[in-house]
Amino acid sequence: MTLLDRFAASLDSAHSPALAAVREYFEWQSGRHEGQFTPIADDDVELRTYFLHLRTAGANRAGLNEKASALKRFYDWLKAEGLIEYTPFEDFNLERPFLSRDEIRRRQETLSADSHEREIARLRALNHLAEQLNRSADVQSALDATLAAIATVKNCCATAN
Repeated sequence: MTLLDRFAASLDSAHSPALAAVREYFEWQSGRHEGQFTPIADDDVELRTYFLHLRTAGANRAGLNEKASALKRFYDWLKAEGLIEYTPFEDFNLERPFLSRDEIRRRQETLSADSHEREIARLRALNHLAEQLNRSADVQSALDATLAAIATVKNCCATAN
């Protein structure tokens, strides 16, 4: 019996939309990873990427909230079954408001239209970060240098546009 079959067996017929949402998520993950998807407790980045994918594809907030609720139910079930120690929803607020299309568009517009210029800015940022990390004598210095480099890169990229 597959993981989805076990989850489906735990639901009553009133929760079939939740099962459909989880199946869609599994299909999306399988397509990305060219194989079978196995959920883990640290799937918060995967979930955020999925929600961003849905949002940029035109999903409305109500639909996104329904999918988030279904996936939260699924991860809660995984935890209850002892298959994961915690859920991605425990440490990360995946239900906070999603970006609107206008907000996404504005963020995309802050990047230079020229892909060559964007790539040069990214390479400069990575080089700057590597230099700062190589100068660090210990972990705390490395963290401090990383945060300072990120702040510098943000300022640099903002002024480049």
